[in-house]
Amino acid sequence: MHSLIFSIRLALALGYTSTVLSQRYPNVTYSSKATAAGASSKYKFDASSSQNVAVYFGRTDETVNTNLTVQCSDVNVDIVMLAFVTKIIGGGGYPDLGFEKLCTGQTSEMIAANATGLLSCTDLAPQIESCQSAGKKVLVALGGQNGETIFNSTTEAQAAATLLWNLFGGGSAEDSGLRPFGDVKVDGFDIGMTSLAS
Repeated sequence: MHSLIFSIRLALALGYTSTVLSQRYPNVTYSSKATAAGASSKYKFDASSSQNVAVYFGRTDETVNTNLTVQCSDVNVDIVMLAFVTKIIGGGGYPDLGFEKLCTGQTSEMIAANATGLLSCTDLAPQIESCQSAGKKVLVALGGQNGETIFNSTTEAQAAATLLWNLFGGGSAEDSGLRPFGDVKVDGFDIGMTSLAS
């Protein structure tokens, strides 16, 4: 149950759309906090739309044949999810990233923290900003088919949510050298755990 509560609270707190959440958890009522910050006059993200199209990016071999900017330039795409953070609490207590095809290794801060699953993805940062300036949402997807995270308490789940927010979102408590996208902030998180512990 802790995982489901964490998933819902994290998703809502970080601006995840109520439409997508309602598809994943149909028996729960949500309120959206998503905004259209950075949206251009031609396109404006509508969190209340039931027709938003979300795509995953970063995990397949096709990733090397395109880039995030190209994905966001597709008029049919509203949300791009960077796939995946496969383990929320991995090496050194930091997340393990599964989109290594988009990254270039580790920073000295990641190595010093023994954050064996964190990667430096600074080449991706300007592409994230490009998507956001076009009004598209960029999320970090958590889980996936082989995603693995179990929380033993609400406190542990809340600490993990704070860590994710500090590493990928608008938080600032982590050393900037530990942030995979440097100073660039994603718009939220996609909760895609295929098995939730109760």
